[in-house]
Amino acid sequence: MTCFQVEVNGERICVAGLGEFGVLTATVSWVRNRHQSATTTEAATEIAFNVGGLTDNESGVDEFVDWVRKGLSVGDEVRITIVDATDYDEPKERKQRDPAERTERAREYYEQLAHEQRKD
Repeated sequence: MTCFQVEVNGERICVAGLGEFGVLTATVSWVRNRHQSATTTEAATEIAFNVGGLTDNESGVDEFVDWVRKGLSVGDEVRITIVDATDYDEPKERKQRDPAERTERAREYYEQLAHEQRKD
């Protein structure tokens, strides 16, 4: 199966995989906002790295999963190799997806599309 082999600064972090079905993501984000803390005049800056996903189980009980949530600094190197592997690391965190919330989001999305269609 397709997995992400992840290294940060040459150190193996994980091999992330979900099985036959699901969503697997790896993101690097940089955020600097204008809001300042009370103790500094510097704008808040964050560089973050996340590896996670969403399972697609036959049982219908999907889960959000995370392998990595890590802060990064300027000069850090992230390497993701797409590999075909039979073994992968278990996620460090799992959170069941709420079916009612999924239905509510689908309804909201439908209403948004219907509203946009009426504008045209």
